[in-house]
Amino acid sequence: MPVPLHFYRQGYLDKAIDLLNKVKADYPEPAYIDELMGQIYYENGKIDLSIQNYKRAISKMPPLIFVSFWSCTVSRCKKTHLIP
Repeated sequence: MPVPLHFYRQGYLDKAIDLLNKVKADYPEPAYIDELMGQIYYENGKIDLSIQNYKRAISKMPPLIFVSFWSCTVSRCKKTHLIP
C-alpha cells in the first residue's frame, strides 16, 4: 500500500489526502489520521479544512491534539485579522 506521508513529502497533497481518506474509510477510529490530515492542510494554508480535521481528531482523543488545533485556529484568526 502506498504511504500517504511519502506522497505529501513529495508535494502530492491531493494524492496524500486521497489515500488518507481511503485509510480512514476502513479505520475511522484512530485520531492520528484526522490529525495528520489537519496538519497537512494547515501546512498548505487550508486552515478551514485543517480545523475541521483537528475537531474530528479532538473528539476522538482530546488531550493530545488540542494544542495543534489551537495553533491552527490562532493562525486563521491572524489571517483574517481577528487578532494581531
